[in-house]
Amino acid sequence: AGQSRRDRLIQPERVMQVIGIRRGMKIGIVGAGRGYFTFKMNLKVGSRGKIYANEIDEYNLEYIRDHCEQEEIRNVIPVQGQMDDPCFPIDNLDMVFMCYVFHDLEKPVQLLQNIKKYLRKKGLLVILDQDREKTGNDHFYRKSKILRLIKQAGYRIDRIEDFLKREILVISSDPDSG
Repeated sequence: AGQSRRDRLIQPERVMQVIGIRRGMKIGIVGAGRGYFTFKMNLKVGSRGKIYANEIDEYNLEYIRDHCEQEEIRNVIPVQGQMDDPCFPIDNLDMVFMCYVFHDLEKPVQLLQNIKKYLRKKGLLVILDQDREKTGNDHFYRKSKILRLIKQAGYRIDRIEDFLKREILVISSDPDSG
């Protein structure tokens, strides 16, 4: 039941539709955790697509590896990252996505700057996080701080979606990449 509550709150299907997840895409997920979005996106991108599931936590990576093995999932690649660099193995990702990770980053600006080298031209950076202004939960950032850090890292804010009750969904791109 916990999973369905999470689905109701975060509306992953709608999120994936709004940010434009399509067959054949290559997506890097920063802070994949135990693969909540990883395995949902994997179904959308299909066998021609790839999901690079980044984690600094070895336990979570192991969980993702085991799940891929059990379910014979071939297009999810677990990636061990660093605090300030996700260490994705390719540099032409269509999108880098993070869900409920941004507020926990130790070096958010450096990490975002380092993400640029993995995105293809016109690739997107998508951040989904709880909005402290909506929930009052001070473990999270205010929308204004999230946007300020994204801009500080040199991204352009393309769209802000706020159809979710508790979250902010920010879609941005690197203005220097065309």
